Amino acid sequence: VRVFQKTEKVNRYVVTEGQDADGADEILLTENFAKENGYDIGDSIEIEGDEYRITGYCIRGDYVYMLENGQETYVNNKGFGLAIVSKEAFDKFDNPGLYYSIRYGEDNVQEVRKCLHDEYDMTSYTADYANTRIKYTEVQGENYSSMGVMISAVLFVLIMLIITLTLGRTLKREQKQIGVLMALGYRKREIAAHYMKFAAVPGIAGSLLGIAAGIPFARGYTYMTFTDFEPVPYEMAYNTASMLAGLLIPTVLYVLTAYFVVMKMLRNPSKELLRG
Repeated sequence: VRVFQKTEKVNRYVVTEGQDADGADEILLTENFAKENGYDIGDSIEIEGDEYRITGYCIRGDYVYMLENGQETYVNNKGFGLAIVSKEAFDKFDNPGLYYSIRYGEDNVQEVRKCLHDEYDMTSYTADYANTRIKYTEVQGENYSSMGVMISAVLFVLIMLIITLTLGRTLKREQKQIGVLMALGYRKREIAAHYMKFAAVPGIAGSLLGIAAGIPFARGYTYMTFTDFEPVPYEMAYNTASMLAGLLIPTVLYVLTAYFVVMKMLRNPSKELLRG
């Protein structure tokens, strides 16, 4: 267990469940470590010979992906976790290792690093963009966003192919009736509009069902896809522009597909359609 004193300015912690640890014999644990090792809120844990009562679960922004060191590639929730204690409790530890975190107020990274190198004995320096514990959460989110866009594009193409095949067969089956309508003076766009409804209905209905199902399942999907991270408290936010795009883009694509399929057949004169 890596024990930290309470932080107030940089890499602050959040109590996700239970209460903060204020007393000298109280402690906060990260949730995944606690549950993997059978610790509940209210239990006691022994650290360096002293007993501490677990008052709650916590999380730190620089340890969302719980790696013990920068060389590891995967979390070990049973073997490593964090603890947060008060200053009074932390002062009881002998020879603690020291970690410093810097939030830069201006573009002076190189100057600060040079000063640290010249005036202090610094074991290592890790920038936030090179810290897997922080960066992997962003990368994972970007990966899922990219995957969603790719899967959507593949699904659109597949559905457009299905519409093309299904509508093509329907038009072949009904080409004599289409020939009669053309002979009676119906315009091509009127006939095309009729068949475009076959694509518009599944486009609109499917998009509405997808959006309606996505809202209640969004939190469960988020939990499922980020199980490697510490449980992060968050609020759901829905992007109205994305919802509108999800409603309109499939419908427009499917309707255009139907339009081109119908217009291709309507290039033939009515007498050829009547012959079948």
